[in-house]
Amino acid sequence: DREALGSIREKTPYDIQIVVDNVLYNWSDVLANVENQQGRDVCHLVVKTTPVIANRRKYPRMPIAYSCTITRKDTDKTYCGKMVNVSANGFAFAAASDDFAELKGTQLILDIPDFPVKEERTMEGVVIRSTDNHGEYIVGCRMPEDSPAIQKYVNDNYKE
Repeated sequence: DREALGSIREKTPYDIQIVVDNVLYNWSDVLANVENQQGRDVCHLVVKTTPVIANRRKYPRMPIAYSCTITRKDTDKTYCGKMVNVSANGFAFAAASDDFAELKGTQLILDIPDFPVKEERTMEGVVIRSTDNHGEYIVGCRMPEDSPAIQKYVNDNYKE
């Protein structure tokens, strides 16, 4: 928008906020300048700082390390894994199978026999992200409903 670009003042520091995957990144002292390139106004940002990261999650995530069995609801195929973290509305686990590279949107069931919240030893979730960590996939899932029992467990046992 030409009017918005016209309001940018060179040598005036700006604060910039960008949201990626529900995480808010904040940069301070960003400089901006507008140039005409090939008949188009282009804004260049000069960032010299590391962002301050604000977690926009509804509930805190607690690191955990319990063994789990993962079952795909669409195929009933099972995998062995290890829990990475849990919150009242989601969880993450690590598993070595390449099958987890492209499972976004897939529904899973996890059985975690040693999880201290007995009524939540079986969890359901939908894959929202999968990250390849040198052949081990870190898979994040959102649960269909918030769990008050897990919320209480995290609140009682974890301080960020």
